[in-house]
Amino acid sequence: MPKKAIYTKEQIYNASLEIFKEKGIEGLSARSIASALSSSPAPIYSFYSSLDDLKNELLVYARNLFLEYVQVKRSEFKFLDLGMGICIFAREEKKLFNSIFLMNLSNTRDLLLEEFLELIREEVAKDKRFDSFSDSAIKDLINHCWTYAYGFATLIATNYYENISDDEIKDRFLKSAGVIIYNKLEEINN
Repeated sequence: MPKKAIYTKEQIYNASLEIFKEKGIEGLSARSIASALSSSPAPIYSFYSSLDDLKNELLVYARNLFLEYVQVKRSEFKFLDLGMGICIFAREEKKLFNSIFLMNLSNTRDLLLEEFLELIREEVAKDKRFDSFSDSAIKDLINHCWTYAYGFATLIATNYYENISDDEIKDRFLKSAGVIIYNKLEEINN
């Protein structure tokens, strides 16, 4: 008769998730998970064929959590909400941010970046204030905004800005996005 599993898949996943949140993807190993469970690594392989399968499942969790953050309504402008969301995610989930944006694991960063940029493109398309912008100007605007948001979020995730509040993030975004949009409008009108 086969030995009954001591741990459930959910227990292994939850222990792995805690390590992932605390130490990042690079902190995940069969040994670290086993240690968190006070076990040998054997139970992990009862549910996952490899550690990479478990890591991929955790990266999907991080991706979904990131997308939740950027879709929260925080202001009257969806465009601002997206930028604030990436920064708040970087502040509250530093290790997850680092794992999905600062390390290129299984193309996670590239795929997530494309999803995020698609959200921005959708919002720009809905906003009548951008109707006078050419496709090229919109692309430039999105690239400038992404560069600012990603850079700012990276500074937050790497503790350059410690304990930054939602209001400080919002204020910086309003000022920066305003300058970027103003410059684009000036370029279009000249």
